[in-house]
Amino acid sequence: MNIISIVKYVSVFFLVVIGITFLMYPLVMESTSRIEFFLVTISISELVGISIFLFLIRRLGITLADLGFHKPTSITSIILAIFIATIYSLIELQIPQVLQYAFEINFLKCIAITTAIIAGFSEEVVFRGFIITQSRTYGTLKSSLLSASLFGVYHITWGLGGVLGTFLLGLGLAYVFNSSKSIVPCIISHALIDSLIEPGLVISFFHL
Repeated sequence: MNIISIVKYVSVFFLVVIGITFLMYPLVMESTSRIEFFLVTISISELVGISIFLFLIRRLGITLADLGFHKPTSITSIILAIFIATIYSLIELQIPQVLQYAFEINFLKCIAITTAIIAGFSEEVVFRGFIITQSRTYGTLKSSLLSASLFGVYHITWGLGGVLGTFLLGLGLAYVFNSSKSIVPCIISHALIDSLIEPGLVISFFHL
């Protein structure tokens, strides 16, 4: 698949997720449970986005198996994925609000973990599974850079630091994906990161 077509399909996911989130944002700010409402909004937007995305690529004959949904080739890839999650999370824990909420066990944290699992699945399907497998004809390096770059752009609402951080994370997860031939370690890593740093990150950034 050429790069323009890849970007087109990724843009559908991006626009659906961002569109729903921003449309719901005024309602979030009016709610007495803004943090919970916002996390639920993210979950819904990601679910709708990935559902539409999977429907569109299924029409091309692309299945989840084609995107890397199978057993990792070695345990090393899972260990590496967890290591990447640990390093990235330790950096994010330098933000006071992230550290404050990181290890709490309550209803809000349960919502955050649910959101993390949904985001980990949907975003890894799009940014690792789809982009890398569909751009492999350009070579491993170029497909990894494309994956990481679009992953960074997807997080543009987090500012320049967020774009750079997720770009570097994307490179690490691209390496995991290419070495393991499986998207499973990437989903595990992504979900672990979001489970730890949320809801603190959204609270700090969106001033909820």
